[in-house]
Amino acid sequence: MLYATLFLYLLTGPAANAQVVSDTLSLGKITIQATRNFTEKDQEPVKTIRFSSDDLKLFTGNSITDILEQYSLAGVRNYGIGGLATVSQRGYTPVQTQILMNGFYINDPMNGLIDFSLIPSNFLHSMELSAGNSSSAYGNAAAGGTIYLDTSHKHSGISVWQTIGSFGNMVTGVSTGLNKGNWHAGAMFQMKDSDNDYSFTADGNESTREHNSLESLNLMVNGGYTSGRLSFNTTLWMYDVENQAPGSLQFPSVTAVQTDEALRWMNRLAYQSGNLLIEGGVYLASTKQVYSDEAFAFESKNNTNTLSFDLLGRYDMNENLRITQVATFSNTSAETSNYGGEVSQITAGYQLNPVWKVNDRLRLFSGIRYDYYETAGDAVSASLGANYSIVDDRLIVRGQLSRNFVAPTFNDLYWVPSGNPGLKAETNRKGEIGLLHRASADFMTLESDITLFAGRHFDGVRWLFDADQGFFRAQNIDEIYSRGVELTSRQFWSTGSDFRFGTSAGIIYNRSTIEADAFEDDRTVGKQLVYTPELRWNAGIDMQYRSVRLGLNYHVTGERYSSQDHSSAADPLDSFGVLNLFVNANIDAGVGKLNINTSVRNLLDEQYQFINGYPMPGRYVQLTLRADLFSR
Repeated sequence: MLYATLFLYLLTGPAANAQVVSDTLSLGKITIQATRNFTEKDQEPVKTIRFSSDDLKLFTGNSITDILEQYSLAGVRNYGIGGLATVSQRGYTPVQTQILMNGFYINDPMNGLIDFSLIPSNFLHSMELSAGNSSSAYGNAAAGGTIYLDTSHKHSGISVWQTIGSFGNMVTGVSTGLNKGNWHAGAMFQMKDSDNDYSFTADGNESTREHNSLESLNLMVNGGYTSGRLSFNTTLWMYDVENQAPGSLQFPSVTAVQTDEALRWMNRLAYQSGNLLIEGGVYLASTKQVYSDEAFAFESKNNTNTLSFDLLGRYDMNENLRITQVATFSNTSAETSNYGGEVSQITAGYQLNPVWKVNDRLRLFSGIRYDYYETAGDAVSASLGANYSIVDDRLIVRGQLSRNFVAPTFNDLYWVPSGNPGLKAETNRKGEIGLLHRASADFMTLESDITLFAGRHFDGVRWLFDADQGFFRAQNIDEIYSRGVELTSRQFWSTGSDFRFGTSAGIIYNRSTIEADAFEDDRTVGKQLVYTPELRWNAGIDMQYRSVRLGLNYHVTGERYSSQDHSSAADPLDSFGVLNLFVNANIDAGVGKLNINTSVRNLLDEQYQFINGYPMPGRYVQLTLRADLFSR
């Protein structure tokens, strides 16, 4: 009866706004957190991609945008080295993608974004992407799924690394960790200094990207305690970044500078007693951003502060049924010259997530969540999913339906004079169904899947020109229809302990269009959304002989549009393909290991722009030396 009720609600209930968590039972190794089910990815109702610490180490000295561009089908909207990089999935915007760190929502409350170029890859223990996840798992902004960042390093030893590369790129870092008894503690520090004065070709003319230098400092400190029943983890992440902002080719600047500072403190305490788990979390964040352009006598200062709590209770009713409940509370404030003063928002939520292991083949996942937003009112969201093993975990069908929401950002509500305090939350109904196939032999493993997805987005926020007022104004007017298919495949061969060989490939077709007139003769209807290519694909090979590893990756991005009605003279932007190469070697040094990683990005020297007016560099080289000492 519960599942029937949820199914009817998904199809006919009121506009949805939040999501539910589903935590599975003792059904296998706990790995996946992006869906808050905490199960292996092949047991999930939605497709999930996971990058381990070993994967991320290949990108030491870089941000996580590099691994997302090369090894996922997510859309990275890259403004060039030293510039902004945001991520979207399946046609939804970066604002409609939920970014979590250690279970806490970290999207900027002012613009709803996270600049992925600010996050060093080696500061993470793992990263997980789930485009089909729902608001019932974590709440706001999961219309385009979730990206989960985990920083739970618990190693002992010392690591130091040095990166040098083209365009004056210099990265220096050190990491220390200690495990003693039930206690662990660690710290990581990284300093980056880069000129980023790369050359490029645009409209047949060669030029150099100038006024583009970047300096950054990142520090992360973590610690904790783990016993049989009790565990506590705390992480403090601070960064200070200053980068010159050259602007676009159409509107260049030689004086603009942006600084980003942040302090984020994440804490989790858990207690396990028999079949009951109680976990609480506290998150504190303070961020500052200053953008100034001396030539125009312009300066914008933004300060935000967030305090949030969550309390989770999980109870295994029996070996087949688990009930999870989560309560959340958050208070966020922002002060900026763009609003004319300080604004704030209180949010609260409650969710219920039953997970039922019907038998050894079938698992059902459900959830319902209520959220209260001081600015946007109530939001109710729900999800219903299933995972069924057709042939002994070798052929699996999975799928999920969900209702989700995206609350308006502070910019949408309060930007003077264009903000609209009367905005409602955007709502979304989406679903996916997929088939996963796995096969293995003594020398070979194969994993491939196909996923069909579709979603309708209502009350989307668009900024339209108001002729009566004489300025643009945010309005709930967009209805967006996103649909498509994803296919991925990975093969791995081994001929003993000395040689391994793997291949991978993925392709996504995504048609995302506006479906309803916002005004008379709205020329955006039926047009592909801005910077949403219909087609993307990638392919790669990975070979390892003893301690030497070589990899090649080629990723292709199809045509994109820079204007919503496709009327820009630049539209469509050309498709492009980028080939990347890396060679990695590990040398046993007695007290530790020395890792040497050489990479050549854009090996074929492709000239391209993902965003109109923001050229990307041609071929460039990077060398990283990393020493891991006394590690265990």
